[in-house]
Amino acid sequence: MELTSSVICKTIFVVVKDKKIKNLYLLVLLLRNFPLKLFLHVKPTLANVDDTQGCLIVDISMPDMDGSTILNRLNKIERLSPVVFIADISLIAIMVDAIKLGALDFIEKPLVEEALLQKVVGAINEFQKNICLYCTWRY
Repeated sequence: MELTSSVICKTIFVVVKDKKIKNLYLLVLLLRNFPLKLFLHVKPTLANVDDTQGCLIVDISMPDMDGSTILNRLNKIERLSPVVFIADISLIAIMVDAIKLGALDFIEKPLVEEALLQKVVGAINEFQKNICLYCTWRY
């Protein structure tokens, strides 16, 4: 997994309900020089969505909004950014629905540092490749 400058310059939005997990994500991503925006609730995150390029990492079972609702809201405001969900393996049905709505991948709990980095870099690279194809096709 190569952390190129085109990946590292992307902002990672992290939305998790557990402060310990949030701190772990903060440490892993900051050590790799990713710009971060951290949230403990989904609604403030959606209120702060802008055109910042990056990746959204969100716990699929947040107390204020589930994963499907999050993706529906992001799709309505046409937020063009990859989404990777954090999920317990017991949430397979929710994960399938999220993939159908546009989530690119999942990170299983408990967090494994290398898996987190691979998922984030993979999501950003895949998204950049797809958006370039879309732009070429559209024009």
